[in-house]
Amino acid sequence: TVSRVSEVNEQDMKRVEQAIFDARLQADVIAVSIHAHEISGTRKEDPDQFLQEFAHRCIEAGAHVVIGHGPHLLRPIELYKGRPIFYSLGDFILQNENIRRGPAQWFKSQGLSPDATMHELFATRSAQFTRGLQTDPVMFEAVIPYWELEDGQLTKLDLMPVELGFGRPRSIGGWPMFAPDRGIIERLAEMSGKFGTQIDIENGIGRVLI
Repeated sequence: TVSRVSEVNEQDMKRVEQAIFDARLQADVIAVSIHAHEISGTRKEDPDQFLQEFAHRCIEAGAHVVIGHGPHLLRPIELYKGRPIFYSLGDFILQNENIRRGPAQWFKSQGLSPDATMHELFATRSAQFTRGLQTDPVMFEAVIPYWELEDGQLTKLDLMPVELGFGRPRSIGGWPMFAPDRGIIERLAEMSGKFGTQIDIENGIGRVLI
């Protein structure tokens, strides 16, 4: 078996580190956001190796938090040098089917006339809604974090689980609602444990042990 190794692009990384340095001169708290889909291995929940290197170096450069997004699902939480890294918090709103119009090339790519409706487009692309992101319940799960810093270090991190209404009618689906089921936080705790992060559950809220 040939293993694959990924790493950051050094030129890009240097630019990001410089941007963080500049931000430190202007702000009390620095948040870095990165959009990345890549995975390590076969699980969509596992962030690629370069992403962890990127996040660590951002923290070392002075960022107080790194927030990843892009894969449309939850990924682990890591605490690095006393600061949080969210490899992905999931989606907070799903509105694909409610888009009113799209570019002509979208319709052409699916063999449809540009005069077709958006519903026809999404139905064709998803094989009548039997494949794609919105057929997987985990794509409808997310957490909303609340954290506190003291002297630049994390002192509190709570996680509110939300779900976006998997299987609900189009008119009411896609809106975030509190998810009292422990399953979302338990799944997040399991994957975050591989990064040394411990998460307890109190009254339906995840509490990260600092």
